[in-house]
Amino acid sequence: MYRHLMPALPKFVITVILGNAICNSLIVDDITATCCVTSTLMTTVLLCRLANALTYKLRMLTGLLMAIAGISLGACLQLCDNTLFANYSYEQDVYNENCYAIMKVVSEPENREKNYRLQCSLIDKEAKKLPKVIVYLKKNNEDSIYVPQQGNILAIKKTIRKIPPPKSDNDFNYKKYCFNNNIGYISYLNKDDYMIIDSAKTDNIMTKIYVLRDKLASVLQKHAPGDIESSIAKAILLGVNELSDETRASFSSSGAIHVLCVSGLHVSTIYLLLGYLLALVKNKWFTGFCAPVIILCFLWMYAAVTGFSPSVSRAAFMLSFIVIGNACKRKTNIINTLCGSALLLIFINPDIIFNIGFQLSYAAVLGIVLFQTPINNFMIKPFSKMKKLYAWLPAKIIGIISVSVAVQLLLSPILLYYFGSFSNYFLLTNIIVIPLASVIIYLGVSLLILSPLPLIADVTGQLFYGFVRLLNNAVKAVESIPNSVSMVNKIDFMIVLFCFVFLIIFKLILNSGMTIKNINAALTCICLLLVYLLIP
Repeated sequence: MYRHLMPALPKFVITVILGNAICNSLIVDDITATCCVTSTLMTTVLLCRLANALTYKLRMLTGLLMAIAGISLGACLQLCDNTLFANYSYEQDVYNENCYAIMKVVSEPENREKNYRLQCSLIDKEAKKLPKVIVYLKKNNEDSIYVPQQGNILAIKKTIRKIPPPKSDNDFNYKKYCFNNNIGYISYLNKDDYMIIDSAKTDNIMTKIYVLRDKLASVLQKHAPGDIESSIAKAILLGVNELSDETRASFSSSGAIHVLCVSGLHVSTIYLLLGYLLALVKNKWFTGFCAPVIILCFLWMYAAVTGFSPSVSRAAFMLSFIVIGNACKRKTNIINTLCGSALLLIFINPDIIFNIGFQLSYAAVLGIVLFQTPINNFMIKPFSKMKKLYAWLPAKIIGIISVSVAVQLLLSPILLYYFGSFSNYFLLTNIIVIPLASVIIYLGVSLLILSPLPLIADVTGQLFYGFVRLLNNAVKAVESIPNSVSMVNKIDFMIVLFCFVFLIIFKLILNSGMTIKNINAALTCICLLLVYLLIP
């Protein structure tokens, strides 16, 4: 049973995502959603029992039944999530300046260059469930303001508006992005537009984790004193967003913006460092039980400190599967691990499939899994006859290039679809940036661990600060090269779909050779794309 179930996991995840996407725009009330949940659970159990009863000859019917179950499950998750919008008013603003709106702060304030960004939930008099509100609190350089904290109750007397649609088709659709994150309203406040009527703060484990994050950020601030350097250090290690618009634009134009996003590179570094340190203890009981528990605790603690971003959550789930598999003496499959983590994240938050970070993170890992090895093997052939001593550096550079190209193959369609931009020097940037970022992560983690030892921490901090400055200067140097970014019109979703289908066919050709079947499939895909582009 296990052998037959696991290969079906990627297919099942795809059907769940498909059902989720189909019902994205459907909004129902709680009663309808409950009925959908009940009927879906009954249907899923019935289909699973029916699929188990079928013989091998009816395997195609089994796959069809499981596909129906996956689509139903995805649709059910999305409908339950969209119940927040059942009382959402599309015709008018929810509150105007003639009445006070009462809301509760449900997130930690995000410190930006010109304002603070808060997520709030409206406290409705009729106890209706409503989407969340994004509040931008303007900074005032002359007067200090008290920034509302998570758990505070605010009364504001300013219009809370619906999030406006994009001005043109080529602009980023912020309204749709917020809708997919259960956010329906927006408000811009000055210091006189609100008052705190209840200053009680949320006291839970996440609050304590935020306090820990602030302490770790202060350590980085101490050893990287410059405003730019400290903001880069906090973004790389802790996911704290204090970057200026200029710094963010520099990293984006040079193709190094991924370094500022806490991702699998950071989590895997924590995993490798912990594994190396715990391996020094030569005890079977400790290695078999205590070490995995310690690694899992640290991985999820780091994920919590960095805010449970999709890329960090994905990496934490995947590494957790690997740790548990190793502890149980079971082999893990990278594709199944990837799909399993995606399925868990979808269960936790059905709208996460529309999150750009989620899409980019999984596309990047999938690109590495599918294309990195063939590209690396092709590029390393000219150096295969060199001695290991001389081939070491070319092998490292080729490894970075192959990973960069493999990732870019799947990321480019997504980036062109959302932003219409492409970094022309991403290869040059990654050759420079990835080694520097790796060193910065190792030094930063070491600095945080060794901070109670002042002498060692000062030496480590000097090295850390120097590499952060070097990274910033390298990014600016690449950005200064002419034509570093190509801006084009955003491509259509169907073109993105055709690109992914063609890449899948290309992978099949790499695996099974230039068969007539694969060549015909690739030519058919190209012809359909051309027909779609030519039809007005």
